[in-house]
Amino acid sequence: MPFRLKVLLIIFLTALLHLDVYPYARQQGGGGRDPKDPAQNVQILMNVLRDPSISIESALEAGQTLLEIWRVHASEPDSAVNLAIRNQEKFLEGVLESSNSRRVRNTIALILYGIDTPEARAANLKRGEREDAERKAVDAARKIRETTPQLREQVLAAVRLQTELDVEDLSFSSFANVLPNDESFVMTIHENRNAQLVELWFRQGDRYNFLRSVPVEDRSTASLGPAKVFTFGGEKFLLLPVIFSGTGLLHEDHIYHLDRAAHTLQDVALDFVPADYKLGANESPRRGPFVTYDDDNISFFFPVWCDHCSDGVSGNYVIERNIDRKWTMRPARVVRGPITSQ
Repeated sequence: MPFRLKVLLIIFLTALLHLDVYPYARQQGGGGRDPKDPAQNVQILMNVLRDPSISIESALEAGQTLLEIWRVHASEPDSAVNLAIRNQEKFLEGVLESSNSRRVRNTIALILYGIDTPEARAANLKRGEREDAERKAVDAARKIRETTPQLREQVLAAVRLQTELDVEDLSFSSFANVLPNDESFVMTIHENRNAQLVELWFRQGDRYNFLRSVPVEDRSTASLGPAKVFTFGGEKFLLLPVIFSGTGLLHEDHIYHLDRAAHTLQDVALDFVPADYKLGANESPRRGPFVTYDDDNISFFFPVWCDHCSDGVSGNYVIERNIDRKWTMRPARVVRGPITSQ
């Protein structure tokens, strides 16, 4: 079994151990059916998967519930559940071949790995070949987009984003100039409910040249924050933050120097202050750090968790170009003291 599928199997089975085994089957069961009859639930779930109008989310939920039923009864080779699933092997192989969702295919593949017949192994091999071809096609389209000047309609067209678990089809969401009253640097956002992609372009006439991109592969864990242009030392910089969900504090900052004369972007290397800087053995950051990007003033702060103090650590960053003409943001001042004095 490929390493990635082994990891997926562990994740799926660990998570499903804590779920109600038959929620989707019970929801779809209808009158007269016993929601606690696992063999009956197998048939219900197969019927759900056969529905041509089924959404990817419903197919994934049905497939995961089916996987859990199979897991519970996998050690009973002659049980009604195993016989019911084996009788549907051809159908499952069809789902594996036809589904547009890699996550659905991975779920069904785990069941077929368990069935482990020559036909199931062949179906999984074919799935791997299909996904390799799909991956190569997405990579090829991305390479063309990034290396060939694009018309406006190409820039705004739907794009495909390769993620760890799936290939996401992203629709155009927004188009904006990075700098006011300047149409040379352009930012676009494509997204769907699962993922986001921001791209930066340089416009020359009616063509757009790709500069940078920042993907968010899983919106359940992170999302794009608001972009911001700020000035430091007479130079313009663009901040593209990625905010991690549920915290409002954890973030991944992408900073670029805007060279308006050369029409290029340069990455700014980030040398952040470590979260445990100036902390003792029994101390830790309470939350943060909070970083604020203003013109000629990049400041940070985080409160300290300790037994007998109300301290915080604060300071400032500077952005400078080194002898290799590369940009770096580094701490220029770091102090610790009572929060009331900050």
